[in-house]
Amino acid sequence: MRVYKDTEPWAIDNQRSFVKDALHIAGEKVLVRQRWHLDDYLQDKVERCPTCHAGQTQSIQERVSSAYGGQAGYSFCEDCYGIGYEGGFKPEVYIVYADIAYAAETWERDETGEEFVQQLRATFSYVPLLRQGDLIVRAFEWNGDKIEKEEGRFTTGEVEYQKLRTGPRQNNAGLKDMVIGQSTQLTTVPHDHAFQKIEIE
Repeated sequence: MRVYKDTEPWAIDNQRSFVKDALHIAGEKVLVRQRWHLDDYLQDKVERCPTCHAGQTQSIQERVSSAYGGQAGYSFCEDCYGIGYEGGFKPEVYIVYADIAYAAETWERDETGEEFVQQLRATFSYVPLLRQGDLIVRAFEWNGDKIEKEEGRFTTGEVEYQKLRTGPRQNNAGLKDMVIGQSTQLTTVPHDHAFQKIEIE
């Protein structure tokens, strides 16, 4: 027999408050920009970039895209930053608190003399719902909700969503209704990457 679990909204709300309060106390303020994805395009939420995907046919669009570099992030297109969709990122700018595992990404030498990177690991609350490739900006100095001095820009890896319950649920509860926290690996945006040009205000 298949069991459908109650979503227990009271418990979810309480756990979300605990996570948010803990991050506010022990975490740091960061800025978040969410990128557009293919499913957003398929749901008619965004159009293809009119600059690097210009043309009436797919063949022409592919040739134009190839001329702009074709590789996400390292494209010459300053309108979508290599994402391929209009604007590249959603218009909303989020200021949230996150617990980031290391002060900075560092290079070290192991016993063999090889250099390796310690990746940053970050924990966020449930809003906004992150996805792979979103932009995270850390700051040395804030003036209210405005960054005065940037520390670095990072992109999110695969996101792990923390939820109270697993398996089938009643009331057709979606992911955004169940998440109480999120964690992901952060990767430094190189200095020559198009994401360094993204507006953060």
